[in-house]
Amino acid sequence: MRILVTIITFILAASVPVWSQTRVNTSKAAEALNREADKAHRKAQRLKSEELRLLSKIERLEMAERAAEQQIKESQRKIDEITKKQIANLTDIVWKLMTDEVAGPILQQEPALIKQMDAMKALLTDSPSLSPVVDELMFQWTGKRI
Repeated sequence: MRILVTIITFILAASVPVWSQTRVNTSKAAEALNREADKAHRKAQRLKSEELRLLSKIERLEMAERAAEQQIKESQRKIDEITKKQIANLTDIVWKLMTDEVAGPILQQEPALIKQMDAMKALLTDSPSLSPVVDELMFQWTGKRI
């Protein structure tokens, strides 16, 4: 019986360090897993923060792009308006030159020609796309490009 108690005691004594070592190993593994989980969580938070920062930057860029497009449209509208005014002014100048100096006596004798000149003036005034025509006419008459 004493031998049996000794054997059981020896077995229990031998298994206690194994159990405690297993508990220590498990505890260390749990701590390591917790550290890795914390690292992963911090990394996920950094990535989420970076994503939000980039989304904010994209939104600002899109707003700037829309503002630039609007500004371009407004500038184009102003350019078209100025061009149309310049063409009208130029047409008036050309008209005065032609009627007063060059064609005055001829136009007085030809009423049909006056109607054609009026039609040409209206066409040039209403169509900014004809500015090359006006430019060429001015070049031929004055020797200068607009």
